[in-house]
Amino acid sequence: MLFRSENIRHVQMHRRGRALTRLAKQIQDDPKFVSERNLTQLLIPVCTVYLLNPDYVKNSTLVEQAISFLGAVVRTLPWTNYEIYIKYYISLFGKETVLQQKQLVKITTEVLDAFHFSLDLQEEGVADKEMEQRKKIHMIVNNSLLPSLTNTLSGKTKGPVAISDEDKLIQRVPLAVPIVKILQLNPPATLERAVPGIINKIASFLRSKAIEIREAARSTINSVMELLGARFVSFVVRELVAFLTRGYQVHVLTFTVHNLIHNMAEKSLLKPGDLDSSIHMITEVALTEMFGVTAEEKEVKKITGKLLEAKNTKSYDTLQLTAKFLSSSELMELVRPFSDKLKTISAFKNVVKIKECLRNIVLGLLSNAALDVNFTMIFIFGVITDQIKLGRQQKEKLNKPAPVAVKNDSFIVLKAPKRGGAVAKTAISTSQHVIEEFGLNLLYFLLKRSSIDPNNSEHCARLAPFFPVLLEFLDSSHASVITVALRCFQWFVKMPLESKTAENVLDLTNKVFGLLKKYGGGTDGKGENHDLVVMASKLLVVLIRDVKISQIKDDQLKFVFEYILVDVLDP
Repeated sequence: MLFRSENIRHVQMHRRGRALTRLAKQIQDDPKFVSERNLTQLLIPVCTVYLLNPDYVKNSTLVEQAISFLGAVVRTLPWTNYEIYIKYYISLFGKETVLQQKQLVKITTEVLDAFHFSLDLQEEGVADKEMEQRKKIHMIVNNSLLPSLTNTLSGKTKGPVAISDEDKLIQRVPLAVPIVKILQLNPPATLERAVPGIINKIASFLRSKAIEIREAARSTINSVMELLGARFVSFVVRELVAFLTRGYQVHVLTFTVHNLIHNMAEKSLLKPGDLDSSIHMITEVALTEMFGVTAEEKEVKKITGKLLEAKNTKSYDTLQLTAKFLSSSELMELVRPFSDKLKTISAFKNVVKIKECLRNIVLGLLSNAALDVNFTMIFIFGVITDQIKLGRQQKEKLNKPAPVAVKNDSFIVLKAPKRGGAVAKTAISTSQHVIEEFGLNLLYFLLKRSSIDPNNSEHCARLAPFFPVLLEFLDSSHASVITVALRCFQWFVKMPLESKTAENVLDLTNKVFGLLKKYGGGTDGKGENHDLVVMASKLLVVLIRDVKISQIKDDQLKFVFEYILVDVLDP
């Protein structure tokens, strides 16, 4: 053997651990290295003396090495021996004498991870004896082993110990990971029946007020979802929304949903289209976090100081990830809730929140590998021309009940006038520029990142109708909209578009000079007006340098020289 007998019983504990580690590696490389009889009658007793033993509590490294050695051994054992060990350790959860629950969970998890038997009853070409063995194992696993593990996870164990204390139950939650691994060896129907109960149990710990318990539950959910994959994302989000409904739980909900999607994205477990069925729930969670009571609580220092999940707004990043893994056909469903909300708010800080949401959606779409450029251009054109009704304004008008007529002479004494004056009205025109800016930004970044190919005739044909529409946006009363339109024109004038006629280019040139005259004076080097002037100046350079059909009048040329002179001499 690789270790001498004196090493396994050496007075120095680290030598014992190293001997176990070396032997475990040798058994993993060559399962026949030690006979089954020696493994069960000699080596396992030597190893298990360190497990669940109060005398070795302080020797944590040795205990970990013994657990790893046990896992390596049981991975080579036949079913009859494996069944004995797994049932033995599961039974220990119901005994009062076992106080080291955390270590017991580690041991059980290691043994479950070493499950190496096939449960496939549909495989062809298998010998009759082997198939009979599989049927026996399948029956024991599904009728005895998995129910026992599920009850252990829930705290329902046979014997005098049936715990309800969440501090003790949370120690058992990591068992969910190997349980799911074994469930995946079964047919899909068995997995789908068992997963809801496991997810519900883990999600229930997110209601805890102890941050350690919530962190452990989140970590376990992430580990389980790494095994289950994107197919169960919608179900898990739905269960989280159902469990976490009020008070501090709403902050926990938004944080956990972001943590789940972010972890799966980092592990490359998501692809475009996987979050389509979750869009409605994700947008509802985002709107709940940013508006109402939840948003107000994020501004209270006493709450953010005590609750980790309330410190930051995670919905912006969640929306960016959602847009990244979205099908092009579901783009409308992602944007619509924010357009609806925009029509019901008037406070500036709330409008800024919606703009930030739409900005993150744009960034996510630009990272979407499956984004259909032609479909997106059609969507953008519908948004900026208001041909796509994103909001429910029309339906609300139709469903609004008719006002009840009140007779003037029905009151003897006139009502006292109300305080506070008239309430500010909210109309479509009040916030329409935010949606228009969103569409223009998306168009600009598609142009900038070469998603739209100027050599593609279909792309150019889709872009042609945009030219006159963008000209109209140069007359907007919102500087931010004009600025984005100018950015788009820097790319449009270089493309071979049918709508890029001498008349339209002349109209564009005149409007650029008009903007420079209107906004060119008095800018202090920052703000929306300064950005507008910079973009107008850059576009003017492109028109003069790159567009052969540009026409500059004498008075406009004089204005250019005067503008340059002031810019050069300005300290």
